[in-house]
Amino acid sequence: MLLVLAATTCVLYVKLVGSAPAAIDTRDKNAPFYLDKSQYFSHSFLDNEIPYIDIPDETIRDVYYYRWTSLERNLRYTTAGTGYMTTEFVQPVWYAQAFGTINAAAGHHLDEAKWLRSSKYTDDYFQLYARGPANSTQYTEWILHAAERKALVTGDKQFLADHLDDLQRAVHAWDKVYDKDVGLYYYQPVWDAQELSLPGFVADPDNTDWELRKDGPDTYRPSHNAYMVANARAVARAAEFAGNSKVQAEYTRMADGIEAAMFKHLWDPKKKFFMDIIRANNPNLTRLEGREQVGVFPFRFGVGLNETYAQPAVDALFDPQGFLTPYGPTTLEVRDPWYMAEKPDSYCCYWNGQSWPYSTSHTLKSLASIYRSGTTNLTADQYYLYLKTYAQTQHKNGKPYVAESHYPHKAAWSADGFNHSEHYAHSTNNDDVISGLLGIVPQADDTLVISPISPNKNDTLTITFPRFRNISSVTLAAYSEAGRNGDVDLPTKLEVWGSQGLLATRSESALIANDRNEIKFEQTETSFIAINMYNKPGRYVGLCEVEVWVPPSGPTYHAADALLKGTTLDVLLEGNTNGAKPKSVVGALASDSVVSFSGNLGLEINQVPQAGGIALKPTDNGGYGRVEVPVKLASGKNFVTLRGGSPWIKLDTLTVSLS
Repeated sequence: MLLVLAATTCVLYVKLVGSAPAAIDTRDKNAPFYLDKSQYFSHSFLDNEIPYIDIPDETIRDVYYYRWTSLERNLRYTTAGTGYMTTEFVQPVWYAQAFGTINAAAGHHLDEAKWLRSSKYTDDYFQLYARGPANSTQYTEWILHAAERKALVTGDKQFLADHLDDLQRAVHAWDKVYDKDVGLYYYQPVWDAQELSLPGFVADPDNTDWELRKDGPDTYRPSHNAYMVANARAVARAAEFAGNSKVQAEYTRMADGIEAAMFKHLWDPKKKFFMDIIRANNPNLTRLEGREQVGVFPFRFGVGLNETYAQPAVDALFDPQGFLTPYGPTTLEVRDPWYMAEKPDSYCCYWNGQSWPYSTSHTLKSLASIYRSGTTNLTADQYYLYLKTYAQTQHKNGKPYVAESHYPHKAAWSADGFNHSEHYAHSTNNDDVISGLLGIVPQADDTLVISPISPNKNDTLTITFPRFRNISSVTLAAYSEAGRNGDVDLPTKLEVWGSQGLLATRSESALIANDRNEIKFEQTETSFIAINMYNKPGRYVGLCEVEVWVPPSGPTYHAADALLKGTTLDVLLEGNTNGAKPKSVVGALASDSVVSFSGNLGLEINQVPQAGGIALKPTDNGGYGRVEVPVKLASGKNFVTLRGGSPWIKLDTLTVSLS
């Protein structure tokens, strides 16, 4: 697997998904860049599930950690066999459907929660829509696209393939609002999650029909049709994973057809924007005159990623008469006659000019896609401005907070009902930090692409060991495709860091491309290795392999070094107080734990079960005990496997004594 890095100042510490134990971060959890967990009730969720990231920008950092707590507030366990779902409102609302679901932001929920360590939250939730009673057509949606992105992050392609029939059924559930003559889908804006938006005001300019103004007429919208392009391509991806080339081709044609109709009908060459078209009494398909933020949404789904379409969107997003405001982006251009900086009444959901996190999430993803396409003059600083503005918007009384909508020009939420809007789950934030800013871009093949949006000139890859180790060298394979006119090349300088600081430095001239480079230094005890690489202008750096060699252990073997499997099994640090070096132990054991040293254990030697097993007393409060078990070992290499365990006991070492 090739790891390609682009420049960034952010260091990502991700807990691994799956049966392998998480890498241990030995830093002080009270450091400023960590969440103050004392103000939240569920420390275990934050400890076990979320990716910890060191983000230099304090505003973005604080909102990042707050948004994990707001997500947790909205997670609900429904019934046995159904599992978890995500609510939109912490307090139930009357129009929610099966198990409290509202599908308007379900795509946002899946986009955000896919970064949690446990896949149960997104697996259960997706299946509520794919196979369960949740209504997937209450509002427009991109649930299938979000499920595809989830599969690319987790690597569980089979899960998506297994739902191929369900995905196809979900796409065709929208046939009822598909106009085959036009090649586009239509829906009222209220069911595009945007009531009181431009089509309703155009259809009822004199405010004589509140329902029409509020809900809007049937409209061909860039948002809904882009969702359907993305959903159809998600079906094609599932068919690819399932090895069904016929279905893959069918849904690729379907996506291409919708996209072509969007360019034909929704793209306005004069306004240079994707525009709404009201369906009724409009045989010529005349577009509306106002430019809405939904016209930016297609880019996040790969629609229009070239200069002709994307550059005008960038220009509008950074125009103060367009969508750029202190707490924007706005949902309608400032220059539009229907733009409302102030809501005219107390109704919650005015979209004509307010700043809605729902739409900002889509816009940030569109900006990230446009930036990485390289087809416009969009800069990293401009993307950062939008992300920073979004973080500043998500505050109330000086603390991170998210509600429904925000005024574009003043520091106040325009829709924030008591016991209703608090911690409103109608948007993403952390996916935009991880996928957008840090640039962990999901891939379908065996590559990990890290392409951060940042103007900085160096990248750092940090590898954390399960326990402190004495090392004196690192061997790495530095990748370069410069000889083939590629973008990846050797770094101008490379540094190796450990717990004691800088260990070694190598210039480009001392590195061999596409080969193993051994870098030696004085022996040091460290809990991690950080490889810092300085990029050439306009180039990326790549590492194919990193090797850290240590002398073989024995006759004492550390549990933290063993092959560890289990749903709750983890490596834990103990004794990290008063500057003392912590030791690594294995704990959080269960019946499916493998290679653990606690509880009533089954013992195997070379895969042969040993009678009696091992029984240990709890170690949480009583310190560590020692148990001797006589076993027969074969000549040469032996494998000692322990199965099962108890959550009340932790494992330190296994010592083999030959008699």
